[in-house]
Amino acid sequence: MSRQATTILSCPPDYSPLYGLEDDDLIPSESAISRVFSVGQTTWIYFFQSALKMPAGLWPVPSLNPYLTIVDVPSLPDKVPRSLFLYGTPSWHASKPIPNQDMIKKDGKSKPDSFLYSGREIIIILEGLSPVMCDFSEEHLQPSSIFANSPKAAGSFGVLTMAWCYIFSARLLEMQGRNVVYSDQNRLWPNHRPGDDDDEGETTHLVHVCLDGASPALVRWLCSLLCPQLGWLSSEGGIPPWSVDLYRSNIVLTTDTQGTDALKAPSSSEALNLLVELCRLFDLGSEGDEDGMHEKLSPYRESFFAALLVPYYREFVLYPNFPPVCLERSDGTSFTDADEDLIRSYDKDLRYFMTISISPSTVNAILWSIFWQPDVDCNLASPWLSATLDILEPVIEARNLEILVKMFILRRPRVAPWWLAVFLLGDESIFERIKEYLEPGDPDVYDWTIHRPDPVISAWTGSAQTFIEHAGKADRLEPGLISRADLARCIVINQQRIPASMPLSWRPFGNVQWRDVAPEIRPYLATKPRFHYWHVTWDLLTEESFPSLGFRRETGRCIEGVIDDLDLRSSEIGYYHGNCSRLISSFQSKKATLRMMAILMRGIDGRRNWRNTTMPDSVKIHDWLFAWKGLDVKGEGLPGPEVQVVRREPSWFLMEWIDGKHEGKDEMMGMIEEFDAMRL
Repeated sequence: MSRQATTILSCPPDYSPLYGLEDDDLIPSESAISRVFSVGQTTWIYFFQSALKMPAGLWPVPSLNPYLTIVDVPSLPDKVPRSLFLYGTPSWHASKPIPNQDMIKKDGKSKPDSFLYSGREIIIILEGLSPVMCDFSEEHLQPSSIFANSPKAAGSFGVLTMAWCYIFSARLLEMQGRNVVYSDQNRLWPNHRPGDDDDEGETTHLVHVCLDGASPALVRWLCSLLCPQLGWLSSEGGIPPWSVDLYRSNIVLTTDTQGTDALKAPSSSEALNLLVELCRLFDLGSEGDEDGMHEKLSPYRESFFAALLVPYYREFVLYPNFPPVCLERSDGTSFTDADEDLIRSYDKDLRYFMTISISPSTVNAILWSIFWQPDVDCNLASPWLSATLDILEPVIEARNLEILVKMFILRRPRVAPWWLAVFLLGDESIFERIKEYLEPGDPDVYDWTIHRPDPVISAWTGSAQTFIEHAGKADRLEPGLISRADLARCIVINQQRIPASMPLSWRPFGNVQWRDVAPEIRPYLATKPRFHYWHVTWDLLTEESFPSLGFRRETGRCIEGVIDDLDLRSSEIGYYHGNCSRLISSFQSKKATLRMMAILMRGIDGRRNWRNTTMPDSVKIHDWLFAWKGLDVKGEGLPGPEVQVVRREPSWFLMEWIDGKHEGKDEMMGMIEEFDAMRL
């Protein structure tokens, strides 16, 4: 199967401040900037105040349930090819209005035809280059730590996360016809203190874990999980994406158990039984409050979700830093049969969770969708994100992650668990990435936040990411007018291939007269375009393929009634742009506007034509279109018109591309690739 490269249209990063202009075709007005910034502040203040009212150390049920995050996510195939990647093709059902009256059905009703479209390829990573380096912190938990009120979850988090990583890895290898073997060199030895056999002396801060009464298989398994470097391997090579490499180990396993040396590495099912035994041994169950409305962090549940984020950590160069190990025996009964049933349900549905887990780009799109606001026009993305940072920055600086995650839960409950897992894994560089995403200024940091909003992921997770899936009230206008959001939505849905990812999440701005819409597009706007996700077909690199309808339809299970709170809160106090506490960068607004332009220039037939934008020709030389060109096209630029606002001419390729002179040389999604990721 061939993988074709595409031409990319890009623009150099522009971090200049956003100043409003009246009656400009692309740049918003000063009053609009002020309004969005003010509403953004008020909206996020509302979430902050609401989060403060929640009981400290407790979480609303079922806000941390992993099943919140999967709706129509496909299952991985029973048999996975032994390759670096697994490729899948999503399919969509889309309906078009029937423009030809002769095709009206005999019952006198005009019914739209239904089309099954193939989307663009989905790529799943099946192998990593090396294990993810992780470590245990030697510092005690701070009072502001997200683990502060859940000591059992904190003390067991690292051990259980590595246990889940083993289970994920073993399951994938088994699906590839391989299995796990123990390493002969890397392991701990029961009742052995680090430093006893070398000249470095005794290791400080030793952590003793009593395994008296544990099965030999559990003792040997923990010897492989908690040793420095990877204590287990694939029987036939390859490194699963969940492999973790412990940088150092200060753990001493004490036990009266004998006969552990000759044991073989457990299968994924056997390892799950050992994880249950470990949880029973140290009473690592869930704990709720008396009213049943709130609960503490669950040791096995939070570590399960954290293990899902390990491939994301690898791909985006983050390093897990676990809390200190503290596993103490007790006579408690917090770990019940209900807890074991939950663990086994996770295992039963493991192949659904694995699909998202080993698609780091999917996880990235899910994470950053927490800040998306469907009611904000694309050229006003910057003031919205800047206002968001204005409220979140003090929370981030204080490292009050409990409040931050609770704000996310209130806003987008299906997205928030992913952020909790990212924070629990402990790499604090994620905080700089959040601030850089909301207010770009450092390309080296911002590049890690680049993502493509994806309607496929929206279907998988049940949480919208783009204006395509979210038609707001502003899109519904009186006769004779059409919003650019509806126009762009129509163009995307009715093209030959619905993309697997969209270049634009923010809503296109402005309205146009019906008479200005290209004639070939008008029939498709006669009725509202509709489409819905259908399934994914996995390419097994054989004559066979594996279709998956997704979790909800294949299991009959799904947590319904989960609603995002995307309402905007208005401020009673006016806001004046000149009194803004921070300069608003034009970066995000300009980036989103360029993506809007690229979508609008495509007609239903996929060809580019400037008239599809319904904008005047003067916009072709607008300041925001500078240097927007195909990076793989060489040649001298052509002189452009002398206009006061222009610092330099737009590229010759841009002008020809706008006029449709390069048809067939690229594809839409490639043309509007992340312009900010490219540097001239």
